[in-house]
Amino acid sequence: MMQVVKNMKLGRRIAPPRFILFILMFLAGIAVGWPLIGWSRGIMVGFGVAAVTTMIAWTTLLKKGSPEQMRHAACENDANRTVLLGLTGSIMLVILIAVAKELAGKNSVPAIIGTVGTLVLALLISAES
Repeated sequence: MMQVVKNMKLGRRIAPPRFILFILMFLAGIAVGWPLIGWSRGIMVGFGVAAVTTMIAWTTLLKKGSPEQMRHAACENDANRTVLLGLTGSIMLVILIAVAKELAGKNSVPAIIGTVGTLVLALLISAES
């Protein structure tokens, strides 16, 4: 599978494969969560699924230990940085709106735990990107 991705030069044309994985998992999580638990919680669940999946996918980067291997991987995954930054900003805005809606006038423990968990995942994802 990774050879197919390398041959397509996906990281140079569209976006790095892990970023595409994040977007697909985010959309899938929203598609499942929204009808079941509402739009704001559905978005937070979609983000959580995408964030955890992406962090697991990052573990493959630990195998690229030498500086040369890291430079090569960075060069192979250098595509559309402006578009990716805009998309990242849009995702963060949607998450913040969902979090604000979730906390509006609520004091329930599950809502607070879910919101704090979403914010922690957002912090971890943004720090590693």
